[in-house]
Amino acid sequence: MQTSILAIILSCQIHAKGTTATDNYPTPKGEWEECKYSPHQTDFSLWAPTAAQARLKIYSSGTENQLVMSVLMKPVKEQGLWISTIKKNLKGKFYTF
Repeated sequence: MQTSILAIILSCQIHAKGTTATDNYPTPKGEWEECKYSPHQTDFSLWAPTAAQARLKIYSSGTENQLVMSVLMKPVKEQGLWISTIKKNLKGKFYTF
């Protein structure tokens, strides 16, 4: 446990007054939604500008670990977004990134 705490403390960085760690990251243009559902398709987007890759995971239940599908998301680097569209009815399904 001490090793974990020490690693977290050492990974913190000090930022100039008035800035945050995300000030220089690309941001989405306009409005965006994490999940936009329709019976024909569901669009997913994740803001993760420092990620090397992002994966969308769809589950059949919110309480059991029954993976239905796992999809690599596509980057939109100039906005720091990762996107994916599933052309199925995902009503009643659960997701994580």
